[in-house]
Amino acid sequence: MPVWSVTPYRGAIRRALVQWKEHGRTDLQPVLVHRLAYALASLLTDGELSGLVGDTTPVMLIPAPSRWLAHRKRGAHPVRDLAWGIGEEFGDRRVDVAEVLRLRLGSRDAVGLTAAERVVNVRGKVVLRRNAGTVLRAVAERSPHVILIDDIVTTGALLRESASVLRRHGVTVTAAVVFAAS
Repeated sequence: MPVWSVTPYRGAIRRALVQWKEHGRTDLQPVLVHRLAYALASLLTDGELSGLVGDTTPVMLIPAPSRWLAHRKRGAHPVRDLAWGIGEEFGDRRVDVAEVLRLRLGSRDAVGLTAAERVVNVRGKVVLRRNAGTVLRAVAERSPHVILIDDIVTTGALLRESASVLRRHGVTVTAAVVFAAS
């Protein structure tokens, strides 16, 4: 599964993403959404995905799951909100969002974990949300291209596990698009 990012995760971008995700800087959300939507649009029309996705082919965005405790601590779901914002930015029915993944309790915060520890941390922890089977059947029937959305990719462990869960339920992930890569 190819993974594209808008920018490297360093400097001012790193500081901005930490402020947005960990400190509630919701004023940064529109900028992040716009840049990621622009990158996705470029990939779909002029970039690497243009050969796979035609102008009328539906695209389904699936936000990468995050820990329930992180949602509670933050009081928000930043990656989910990012995906929904991208869907709204497109402004048509060609791009939809499906929240079908969640992380089971027991996964740790990935900050500070090695690549091997990150793989172990998410192995078997990404699961479908309740009633996600109905949504995934609709996705499979429409045969849209499924794109995972995340804010930052470090090792890709969460994205790989997410794609694996979706594949086991009959949905192939075309690509992942993230804001920053470390």
